[in-house]
Amino acid sequence: MKAKTLLLMRHAKSGYPEDVGDFDRPLSPRGRRSAVQIGEYLAEHKLRPDRVLCSAAKRAQQTFDYLCDGLESIPTAVLEPKLYLASARTTLDYLHTAPNDAAILLVVGHNPGLQTLALELAGRGSGDNHRRLAAKFPTAGVAMFECDIGEWDELAPARCTLLRFITPRQLLAGA
Repeated sequence: MKAKTLLLMRHAKSGYPEDVGDFDRPLSPRGRRSAVQIGEYLAEHKLRPDRVLCSAAKRAQQTFDYLCDGLESIPTAVLEPKLYLASARTTLDYLHTAPNDAAILLVVGHNPGLQTLALELAGRGSGDNHRRLAAKFPTAGVAMFECDIGEWDELAPARCTLLRFITPRQLLAGA
């Protein structure tokens, strides 16, 4: 059985324009730069997703769009209204329906559900990545897991290992 790779990404930093509801908030200039930067990191490390599951919220969609500016080719994406402010359980349930031909799956979503899911998948991990993830899942952060599964419906906390936790600030610092 070949392991699958799961990338959980919190949407990039959004703006707060007047008279715009939460669902329709766009990215800020900093958020746009961070999303491109994360896309470049993924391309550099050969982590191009085969499939993307993205919240239908504007800031999540724009995060994906700008992330693609850093990638060499655009992966197939599904915009999913259920991922907007979804709980960890809702997100995990939705991941169970992901196509099994996707070896690398990227989810672009929201806190607090995304951080909760990432911590559940990481389990009782240790080390710097786990400590930083537990402290904060910042905007445009990406938790990368290796999942010891053959099909996405087998995804469960005991079957994943947190490999990396990438943040824009970390990339700016050159770490």
